[in-house]
Amino acid sequence: MIKLVLYFSWQILVLWVAIHAGFALQVIEKADVLIGDAGLCQTLELPSSNGHCRFTAKAEGNLDKTWTYTALNGSGVSFTREGFGAVLYDPKAWRMKGGVLAVAALCLIVLVLSGLPPGVELWRRSRRRHQAAPS
Repeated sequence: MIKLVLYFSWQILVLWVAIHAGFALQVIEKADVLIGDAGLCQTLELPSSNGHCRFTAKAEGNLDKTWTYTALNGSGVSFTREGFGAVLYDPKAWRMKGGVLAVAALCLIVLVLSGLPPGVELWRRSRRRHQAAPS
């Protein structure tokens, strides 16, 4: 019973890490971030209307499920915020860092790590049988 619980716990851990890693691979090359905080608009030196402004930036996912927005105008201004919020972007501007190869590698790693506990258990059993068998 304890092995079953450990197997399921391992699967959940592997999937949790994979989801976070997949999230961190996301990039949106050009996104218009709608900001509703007048103070942030003023800090970013953006023209605001009724305390709202629009920030054109590159959006990148992070491992902690936040987004980092970096200005496209070359000023080097960036900020991080939780949740996606109000963001306008062309779906063609969305991509994964590393492309298809990175996503395939992530899937392969998840499959290998998911199969690790049962694989080790089968390997141990076959070794025991082989050692117990008379020569």
